Amino acid sequence: MHLILTMFTLTLMLKSLSILNTNNLINKEKNSAFESGFSYFSSPRSPFSIQFFKILLLFLMFDIEIILVLPFPLFHHLNSTTMLSCSLIILLILCGLIYEWWEGTLNWV
Repeated sequence: MHLILTMFTLTLMLKSLSILNTNNLINKEKNSAFESGFSYFSSPRSPFSIQFFKILLLFLMFDIEIILVLPFPLFHHLNSTTMLSCSLIILLILCGLIYEWWEGTLNWV
């Protein structure tokens, strides 16, 4: 009971200190909506670098690969078909990475 009361009191004290210590300046930029890195007040036809979009797609591709492949070592009784499919996924993603590197997509020039 004392532990719960201590944790609650400490949390309440830290929260009240953070509220009292904040700067309450009203700022148009702070109060505006922020979505995907674009300013809400700018023109919707502003140019967008395709390089960032390519890097985003590569990140998503490797993120999905990690989601698909990461649970495989947790299973102890994997048959050869499952191991072959896991290896094929990794090989396919690696070939895609080498191709993107060769094409120069990963260069930040």
